Amino acid sequence: MEDDYRYYQLGLRVLGFALTSVAFSCMGAALPVSPTSLTRYASFNFLLATNVLACLYSGAQVAVLAANRKKLTDFYKTSSLMLDQIFTCLLLASASAASAAFQALELCKQDLATCLRVTSSVVAGFVAFSALYASTVVSFLTARAIELSSRDHHPPPDHARSSA
Repeated sequence: MEDDYRYYQLGLRVLGFALTSVAFSCMGAALPVSPTSLTRYASFNFLLATNVLACLYSGAQVAVLAANRKKLTDFYKTSSLMLDQIFTCLLLASASAASAAFQALELCKQDLATCLRVTSSVVAGFVAFSALYASTVVSFLTARAIELSSRDHHPPPDHARSSA
């Protein structure tokens, strides 16, 4: 049951990364139609709201695990997921602000150096939260590999008795 839970968490994290990538692409393809960001970045704002909900969900998981106090390792893993969501929300917000500034610069046709700085900020934000999700995936895969290798080296007591 615990293994299934970890696989569901991993699947949700990968899905979150895929949705983030799609929404970022949609926002990048949006044309500057109006001076307000509410209509231009609607899909990106929906994704940001989804990440906030995922952060609250991870926080609820931390509260449940802290109340049960069954396994401290699970508490730490879920806490790290909650912090991961918080950092991702901050990176998304900064990338959104940088992209809005880039759209404004395109409208005003200002200097190329400022445009390049804002563009590099958007690219850096995208790479940053991509790396954040990738590190979460790698940590889950590593934890799973360590768990499987420890099972191979230390069989359960019932297995040791039946083979003797």
